[in-house]
Amino acid sequence: MIRPALTLMEMILAIAITSMFAAAALTFVRGDGDAAHATACQATRTSLLNDVAIYEAEQGGTADAQFDRLIQAGIISDSFRQCPSTGVGLRWTQGQVVCPVHGSD
Repeated sequence: MIRPALTLMEMILAIAITSMFAAAALTFVRGDGDAAHATACQATRTSLLNDVAIYEAEQGGTADAQFDRLIQAGIISDSFRQCPSTGVGLRWTQGQVVCPVHGSD
């Protein structure tokens, strides 16, 4: 005898297995997203530190590291004052650019 379709129990089992695979895949991908956000923030902070070093070398002194002054001088753009992944404002603390979410280097 040939069965024309799947039984209800077979369908439920197939949906349950597919759901478990989907949940495992989402957990794996979500973890990579967090690492990518932290890396993007670190790259922005490193870029800001490099921009300050260039400013200091060109001006022959130390920068006061006020973002507003560096923006007015055309050294950095206004968008660099925020973490690229969270939008939280970055701040300058003891020679380091610090993100309240991701920390400093």
